[in-house]
Amino acid sequence: MKDQQFDYEELREYVDAFKTSSDRARYALYFVVIATILIGISNNNIQNSSWPLRRLDTWYKMAKPNLQNQTANTPVIPGTGRPPASLESNIPKTIARGNPERLRIAREEYHRQFISHAILTSSPIPGVWIDANDLGLVGGIALLLLMSVLFFCVAREHENLYLALYRVRSLCELDGYMSGSSPANLLYHALAMRQVLSFPPTLARWRSRGVLGHFGFVFLLPVLVYSWLIWTNFKTREVGSSYGVNMTGLLSFQCIIAAFLLVLGSSTWSLSRAMARRWRRAFFRVNPYREHAPQMTFREWLRLLPKEQERDLVRDRLVAKLVDTLSFTDSYAQQTIAIEPQAVTLQTATLGAAGINIKNRNRMVKLLLEVGTKTAKEWCGRGHGEFEDLVGFRPDQNQLIDGRWTVHGTWTFRYKTLQAPTVAGHSSTPNESGRAERLTPTL
Repeated sequence: MKDQQFDYEELREYVDAFKTSSDRARYALYFVVIATILIGISNNNIQNSSWPLRRLDTWYKMAKPNLQNQTANTPVIPGTGRPPASLESNIPKTIARGNPERLRIAREEYHRQFISHAILTSSPIPGVWIDANDLGLVGGIALLLLMSVLFFCVAREHENLYLALYRVRSLCELDGYMSGSSPANLLYHALAMRQVLSFPPTLARWRSRGVLGHFGFVFLLPVLVYSWLIWTNFKTREVGSSYGVNMTGLLSFQCIIAAFLLVLGSSTWSLSRAMARRWRRAFFRVNPYREHAPQMTFREWLRLLPKEQERDLVRDRLVAKLVDTLSFTDSYAQQTIAIEPQAVTLQTATLGAAGINIKNRNRMVKLLLEVGTKTAKEWCGRGHGEFEDLVGFRPDQNQLIDGRWTVHGTWTFRYKTLQAPTVAGHSSTPNESGRAERLTPTL
């Protein structure tokens, strides 16, 4: 690597800032998951198929002792005044050991506990409880607030990741950036190793992680559980109506909450997927040769062959060495091409007379892509090779004067050579005369 000044303390600042942002999002997700599970448990406890109601229904169906209705001819156990167990109940041995008195005590206590815990649900605030029928409204608002916090935390994490990985890409301009000890690799892995719930590729594992890659589905868990709660309220709407509750209005409001939860969950999942794509692109920007090498299988990663442990260690070291020292050179190479200034006259600018709106931005991007592609193809058509794709653009001038936006600079593009390949990543600005190729299209 060239003797270039680099402040390694700057890496720590990026890592610490991103770690704080990542921790906020992770803690917010924990709260959302815990709240969702508690609401799901509370809703499950009042289902007809749940164990609490199944127990109570079964216990109350069994015969209970009723000494007041006994006739004079009813036999009783001497000294107790009670009829024999065969006449008193039909309790099986698997329930309360077939003992009617034990079942009666268990039934009364269980009924009290069911009302105090399932019907009158405890809240995180001591001394405050929530009726199970208020769970749809109170729980929905709580989930909505928690999901909003989670969305903003993930959005901020995504923004901070963009800034941090931009710094990683800028470090790729240093010579030797593909080395495992380069500043680009150090910064990338310092950021990646702080991740817990996301799975960015690393030098240890850089391929797809299977089912772990779909962890983002957890962001839709709140809306799924809440939809189940709405369905429960809909099935039991006659019960609410018997207490004078406007079930139509209540269910409509809960459906609105569910719609917002769906939007927040989908948006958060989209942000998570966008971060995963940024991680992957940044990793293969720093370690391009890893795309051509397989990673260890899951069996090899766990090393499930203890009898040959020492031999496996040697094998693992050899595998790692082969991958780390891989140098992939194919018939593709990179070159640069310069373009003349491209101008766009602003239309309906959003920032006043000198502003650039999205429409104008997209026009300029499209123009630069078209001109870059055309110029690169013309250069390749002179016998240099076959054009593949554009890699990146470096602006030499980017200014806005009197409602006219002008940009010119240099495109780096990749092409398939027709001769001996050059070292991948080499960049120059060649043509027959050794000068930069320039083209000014008609606008």
